[in-house]
Amino acid sequence: TLVDLIMPKVDGIGMLRKIRLDPWGKTAQVFVLTNLNDADKIPEVTELDCFDYIIKSDWHIDDVVSKVLERLT
Repeated sequence: TLVDLIMPKVDGIGMLRKIRLDPWGKTAQVFVLTNLNDADKIPEVTELDCFDYIIKSDWHIDDVVSKVLERLT
């Protein structure tokens, strides 16, 4: 599952919290994919057992896809 920290209805951290409340979501592999390079957000996301924190502007889309596939296998 991919979430961004900035989304229209709920932010990524709020979404991640909701995902973790669901029985399926407790063990779901969630990637945060965002343009926010905010050092304060990383520990907050880590506490919610985020699988990886990817800053979009640092990556080409093909590399993001490769990284996600690599982490999932």
